[in-house]
Amino acid sequence: MSDSKTRSNEQVLDEEVLGILGCGQSAKNLNAQAQSSLDSRVMCTIDSEEQAKQQGIVTIRQSQGEWQKIGPRLEKKVLRLDTTNGTEEFLLRVGPGAQTPPHSHDHDELCMVMEGEVVINDIHLAAGDYHFAPKGSKHSVGRTKNGALMYFNSGYVAAASA
Repeated sequence: MSDSKTRSNEQVLDEEVLGILGCGQSAKNLNAQAQSSLDSRVMCTIDSEEQAKQQGIVTIRQSQGEWQKIGPRLEKKVLRLDTTNGTEEFLLRVGPGAQTPPHSHDHDELCMVMEGEVVINDIHLAAGDYHFAPKGSKHSVGRTKNGALMYFNSGYVAAASA
């Protein structure tokens, strides 16, 4: 049996279960103890995910969510909206040569460059760099030569009511 502590964060099933499934081994060919162990591990995984949901824990896989075009070579994927605080967390994907318009901040904004490189207010940021802009600050044009993927936590503008 494999140790569940060695599983990657993305792996839901352990190596033994994957081996059974990958070899086309039917669960009905398992002995009673192995079947019980398999059933228990699957139910624990399901229970853990349900408990996390009940606690307000959110997991969004890389393949989940929708990218919205917000400008030329600019796409945004909203991860979480906090309507109580008026903030949102999102990913911003900027294509090669993309620019973001100058803007001021109505909320504190934090940014982490995850991939690529960008220039904001003549500050060069590369993958792993963190950038914070306090409420009231202003950004000049942001730009990238080869593209980037960034994480943001910032304020949002609520859609106008009809």
